[in-house]
Amino acid sequence: MKVFVSGGCKNGKSSMACRLAMQLARGGPLYYVATLIPRDAEDEARIQYHVRRRRGLGFQTIDCGRQIADCRIPKKGATVLLDSVTALVQNECFAEDGAFTPRGSQIARQLLAFSGQVDHIIFISDYIYSDAGHYGELTNAYCQALAQVDRTLARHCDTVVEICAATSTIHKGSLPLFWDSLTAQGPRELIIGGAHQGKLAYATRRYGVSPGDFYHCRDDRPPDLDARFLCGLENYVRYCLRHNLPMQTSFPADTVLLCQDLFCGVVPVDPELRRWRDATGHYLASLSSKAAQVTRVFCGLPQRIK
Repeated sequence: MKVFVSGGCKNGKSSMACRLAMQLARGGPLYYVATLIPRDAEDEARIQYHVRRRRGLGFQTIDCGRQIADCRIPKKGATVLLDSVTALVQNECFAEDGAFTPRGSQIARQLLAFSGQVDHIIFISDYIYSDAGHYGELTNAYCQALAQVDRTLARHCDTVVEICAATSTIHKGSLPLFWDSLTAQGPRELIIGGAHQGKLAYATRRYGVSPGDFYHCRDDRPPDLDARFLCGLENYVRYCLRHNLPMQTSFPADTVLLCQDLFCGVVPVDPELRRWRDATGHYLASLSSKAAQVTRVFCGLPQRIK
């Protein structure tokens, strides 16, 4: 079985993929192919975080940042989790001096060739090309190369899954061994989506309230977390980061929460913005596991994803 998993930053892709790989392996050989080549302390910390998360799960780690077609899996009948396509494309397209060579087609062929030696494989990628940012020529070329690889993998994989706030949408195929859902023990509904997509309009229609009934969080003052309708949770996350405060994840069962999707698109250059982006993804993943319902609003159209 070939599975392609994509989604925003810190939305729970790796955690979900680890559980799925363990189920597919059924006790057989299990490998984690790590493609990130660390370039600074931030990369090293990210690697150690993932190492801690999969400790004791039975994975054998293979580091392969380039030439994935030459990577050899030691045992037959193996299940492989490749994390991530995003880093592999970066490594292959950018030389040490920063020169860029478009290799989307070549990388896609190598990945498919590599997958031929295992029973099951899960590819993890990142939806970095989903924003309205204006970037330089090299960044745009990289996004295009990654999108090309992702489209090829999605076409050849049996199942394609998008993860948003730790909640899955299956765009192709099925997952008969799908992971267990957590029991709802938190807010009535979590509503997420990009900026100006109609989250507030959807919520007012659904619950028969006015925009004035919503409390709007800001990043320069503590919020009223007892409000029944809370909007702008991304600003609450930023406030907590700036003041080194824990983020509340327990809300009454009748609470409705709205949050902007910050975790797609190109990784920000500013370290503070990267931290905010990552923290928002982690926070929504935690909230969605507890919410009775999770709704994503795209161009004014609500899609229930939990």
